[in-house]
Amino acid sequence: MSDNGATIGNGSTNAPLKGTKSTLFEGGIRTPLLIRWPAVIAPNTVIEQPAISLDLLPTALAAAKISPSSEHPLDGVNLLPLLTGQSNAVPHKQLFWKFGDQWAVRNGNWKLVHSGRPRGEFATQLVNLEIDPSEEQDLSAENPAIRKELQELWKEWDKNNVPAKWGK
Repeated sequence: MSDNGATIGNGSTNAPLKGTKSTLFEGGIRTPLLIRWPAVIAPNTVIEQPAISLDLLPTALAAAKISPSSEHPLDGVNLLPLLTGQSNAVPHKQLFWKFGDQWAVRNGNWKLVHSGRPRGEFATQLVNLEIDPSEEQDLSAENPAIRKELQELWKEWDKNNVPAKWGK
């Protein structure tokens, strides 16, 4: 798994995705994950459901047959049922990201992303990744209820986060 998308100035590109490393647009957070375990995972298995790097620890623990501590709940989920074909359930109803003054929430194919860099109406934008994976069209005006729902999901998730120990 990569640690984020391509960076600026070294010839790499995230095209057609918007954003780069250190942004919460798809070009900064959508990366491939490759797992090879021939005895357990069928060759050429492709999973389209979104996962997050926080899923790696619960998955590794499950592979090692180690139960996570109930004292320290994990944020990720075990992906083995999905990887082995025992389940095709979407591992996360929502995904959340926070990086400095940027934040994003994804619920199904809908994503609300706050770039942290005010650019007029596009500082926070609502996109549907199924029809616009490049995040070019802000659908906030056409979908105010969805935007409000995602904003509320974000606020609820973020209220339990501690302030960052770096940056501003």
